[in-house]
Amino acid sequence: YTGFGLASNYDIHCKNLGDFVKRQQVWMTTGGSDLISLLLPSSFSDGAPTVEKVVPITLNGQNLIYVNELEYNKATETLYGNVWTSNYIVEIDPQSGQCLTAWDLGPVVSEQPQGVDVLNGIACHPVEPYCLITGKFWPFIYRTVLSRTAGPSVNIPSSFSESFSGNSPATSVPPIVH
Repeated sequence: YTGFGLASNYDIHCKNLGDFVKRQQVWMTTGGSDLISLLLPSSFSDGAPTVEKVVPITLNGQNLIYVNELEYNKATETLYGNVWTSNYIVEIDPQSGQCLTAWDLGPVVSEQPQGVDVLNGIACHPVEPYCLITGKFWPFIYRTVLSRTAGPSVNIPSSFSESFSGNSPATSVPPIVH
């Protein structure tokens, strides 16, 4: 499996290129279990982005694999990512890689006609508290609010953990204390 997710905290109001590069943060996944933070050059004529930091994406202390289709949520300063071939979207702390919430979108996925593919599209509105959700070849885009109280929290079925954990405990990142 080679998946890919790319997200940034792009600020549409930043008009100065120098400020834009200083404030821009970029994250990516490559289908494994790592969240990669990239450092942008002051200009792409000066070079390519470089890896700044790599942290494992974890759920309940286990590495989580197949996270792709990243989206930055400006309101919460977190990342949303779908877990490829599952019905789940996870909320990720971009500093630690820890999943804070997991939402089961199974009811939306089950509404899809035959012949469509996986859940694979997330777009957070930059001002309003909703996201647009879709999938590969889906005929519709769904407007939904993904709140920490609206869906099942990080308590998810063991079948999900068995299918999407890297089967190794995460050791490099301590849990977040709230």
